Amino acid sequence: MFKDKNVNIDYVEEEHGPLYTFFSSFGTYFLNFMSANIIYIILNIPAMIICFLFALFLLPQFSSAFTPENFVEYMNSLGIVGNKVMNDVGGDAVFQVYYLIVLIISMFLVGSGLMSIGPFETGVQYLYRNIYRKNVIFLISDIKDGITKNAKQAFKAMLISYAFTGVLLFAIAFYVNNFGSFGTGVAAFFVAVFLFFIIIQNMVYQMIVAVDLPLKKIYKNAVLFLFMRFGPCLLLLGITILLLLILPYFLLLTTKFIAYAVVIVAYITILVSFIQFMFAYYTEELIKTYVFKPSLPVEKEESEVNDSSNVDSGD
Repeated sequence: MFKDKNVNIDYVEEEHGPLYTFFSSFGTYFLNFMSANIIYIILNIPAMIICFLFALFLLPQFSSAFTPENFVEYMNSLGIVGNKVMNDVGGDAVFQVYYLIVLIISMFLVGSGLMSIGPFETGVQYLYRNIYRKNVIFLISDIKDGITKNAKQAFKAMLISYAFTGVLLFAIAFYVNNFGSFGTGVAAFFVAVFLFFIIIQNMVYQMIVAVDLPLKKIYKNAVLFLFMRFGPCLLLLGITILLLLILPYFLLLTTKFIAYAVVIVAYITILVSFIQFMFAYYTEELIKTYVFKPSLPVEKEESEVNDSSNVDSGD
């Protein structure tokens, strides 16, 4: 049966709606989020290097234009860089844009949780859980507890995510270049699965620190949550893509150093924490709604479950 990993702490009733409470919590603990973001990025430097190399190898699989040698000519043909793109300064600028695009992809893969280091992911997720539940916050010890208490499941989830993400991206690259319109349709299907998996994986990491369930049941619940609240989940996904891919991409295309600085500083200091807390907060809302009743006395939370849901609470 379900057992909360922190049964000594009950939820505090909210006086405002969830949207107000989310932004209120984010503002109240802004320095904690900023510190957690910086710690997360530092701990995930190995994952960032892996993702950078992976993106360098992956991009040419989609099109030969996305090789460093062909990218200058490709950008010039689009009229993005200008007629002087082939001179020394212009060429250097385009190569900078190319590697910054690779960096954006790497930032997206790490920041979305798809190719981060699992135990470090659950470290910050444990902090976000405690902020949501209005527990007393101790930044370093909370992150440390989140890592040590959930390392085994987090490592398994990380391996699943790396493998699934790699297979999906290579499948998209393969089918988009083969079998004509049929291949394009199959590629579109895999794109949809890839995007849904971003939502699922973020929910999984939060549920690892929030509920005492086998990993298989955690993934099952994450899939159920996705389809039970499909609209809001798509909204969260859209915000993630906007903040981690679209805005950085258009800022970097300006080839202005101030734009580069804004993207990098925002990513290092606050962007990832905002996105992760957004998913963590919503996942906790779903856990509270479908997995157990927060109004029950603490000692009853272990035995009484909301029967109106098919969400697996463990047996």
